[in-house]
Formats: sequence, structure tokens, C-alpha cells
Amino acid sequence: MASEIMEDLRKYYFDGEGSEFELDSLYLQACISHALVKKSFRLVGGQKYITETCQDLKFQISPDSFFQVNTKGAETLYNTVKEIAEVSPITTLLDICCGTGTISLVMAPHVRGTVGIEVVTGAVDDARMNAKENNMENASFLAGKVEKVKQFIILMGLLAT
Repeated sequence: MASEIMEDLRKYYFDGEGSEFELDSLYLQACISHALVKKSFRLVGGQKYITETCQDLKFQISPDSFFQVNTKGAETLYNTVKEIAEVSPITTLLDICCGTGTISLVMAPHVRGTVGIEVVTGAVDDARMNAKENNMENASFLAGKVEKVKQFIILMGLLAT
């Protein structure tokens, strides 16, 4: 049944009336109920990832990754944070719930290094790919719950207790 639904969606959005929306990517995620969501995403049509630009950096975004959809607002926010936080070449930035690594990578040229933590492993994969594609060598990304990963970071000496 899911394959029939996927084919109907593909036909509508890529070949039929829905093609006017010019989708880049369409996924199906099965939900048993509003509280129980099956984590697997199935590509219906289009690209495996979408790509966005923020502060002249390119970001690969997978279906379960977080990325701020109001890019212009995010750029203004990141510039304001950079000023207020007075980041410098001696700053190590901790980016909690980093999603695709946007904040880490936007700040990376202005700090000693960044460490992003994210529970969604697909988002961490995107963040690592985004760092590589944007030639950011001082950005690291760790998958896991913040409470657990933070202890690891403290042990590494990147953060004070």
C-alpha cells in the first residue's frame, strides 16, 4: 500500500498538477499515530538532499535534519550573536542541538573551534559533510544526547566544568 501511495504522490507532484510547486525533494514518513512516528523516510521523488545557502556557505539537508527555514532571519540572528558574544580566535563554541551545523560553521572562521552536538545522527552526518564541503577544519560534530556528550567533552578538556 505504501508503494501505491508513493507512486500516486510522485505522479501528482512531479508529473501532474502538483508539479507547479516545483518540489526539489519529497519523502514519505509512515506514522502509526500522532505519537508514534516510524523513523524511516522513503524518497518519493526528487533529490536525496536539499541544499540551502546561509552566509555564503552551502548546507546539505536531509529529511530528518534541522535547518532554519527563514535563512535571512537566521543570518541576522547569527551576526547579532557573533557581536553580542564577542567571539574571538580564542573562543571555543559549543553548539547544542546543532542540526546541520549552521551556527557552528557560520562561526568557525571567527573562533578557535566549534563542537556541535546533535541527537539526530542523520543531522550529524549532514553537519560533517557541510564542514567538509565548506572547508571548515575547526568544526567537530558529535552524535548523542547533550547530557551524555557534554561529559565526554569536559573530559577532553574542551569545556570547563
